[in-house]
Amino acid sequence: MTIGNIPKEIHYKPSSRAYVLLGYLPTTRLEIVNNQAKKWHLLSNMYHACMTHIIKPLKSAGEGSVNM
Repeated sequence: MTIGNIPKEIHYKPSSRAYVLLGYLPTTRLEIVNNQAKKWHLLSNMYHACMTHIIKPLKSAGEGSVNM
């Protein structure tokens, strides 16, 4: 995850450390699901559930304040 106002010259260099790894997202092909619309919906739900879990600690900072 990164903030949006980092210049491209810095943004694309891994050595600049412009990113912070928050977590790994699981991947699956859902081969047992034949319906493409249902498969897309399941993958979307899995992504959003994972992102909710990953950024849960940021929610309290966003609602209140954090001393720096």
